[in-house]
Amino acid sequence: MASEPGDSNADDTGAAHNEPGDRLRVDEVAARSGVSVDTVRYYQAQGLMEPPEKDGRIAWYGPTHLERIAEIRRRSDEGFSLAQIKALLAADDPLLAALARDGAADATLDRRALARAAGVSESIVAMAVEVGLLRPVDVDGQERFGSSAPAMLSAGKALVNAGVDPTAFTELALRHAEHTERLVADAVELIHDVVNNQQLSRQEAGDMVSAAIPQVAELVADHFRQTLIRTAADRLIEGDDRR
Repeated sequence: MASEPGDSNADDTGAAHNEPGDRLRVDEVAARSGVSVDTVRYYQAQGLMEPPEKDGRIAWYGPTHLERIAEIRRRSDEGFSLAQIKALLAADDPLLAALARDGAADATLDRRALARAAGVSESIVAMAVEVGLLRPVDVDGQERFGSSAPAMLSAGKALVNAGVDPTAFTELALRHAEHTERLVADAVELIHDVVNNQQLSRQEAGDMVSAAIPQVAELVADHFRQTLIRTAADRLIEGDDRR
């Protein structure tokens, strides 16, 4: 992992000191890590990696950089943004780690791949992102979507194909996103109050969050489904009574 200040593997500038046999040029680091040279430099610019050792105009990387890139990619696959990864790597926080596990996403789809998988145009993907129905994650500086996204878009497409007005559907999606944001904020405050009132450690809080998030999500989803069924049934009964 990255060297800490005062580590014998880092010089006064914070750059990693690598033994001659461990020295790698940036293109070698990129090739071994399965990323582009630009991605390696982007990670460095974002403060996710310690600077390489300089020998004149040559920048030398080493094993710690390979380990850090692997860690960044693993956290990206779990659904963390680069900003969150930076905080997580710096703090080694069990609460953040719990959120990483619960936010895990198989985020490998770009917009084109997502559109193809869902059978919609890329403009539909863009609209879903704009209204907040889809939340891409940052993977190596690129936005990616999880494996559940195609099913969500396909469901929306099916509704429109069944005759639902696209404009009205978009407005409904916007209202849903707004209400969900407020509901989630309230749910987070409830959990935060428990953590504070019980004076839980970060590890205890992480364990609690891991248990609470799926429970809250299931509760909210089930309530929405039951309310949708009951309201639709009531509306159908009203319609029959009017005939």
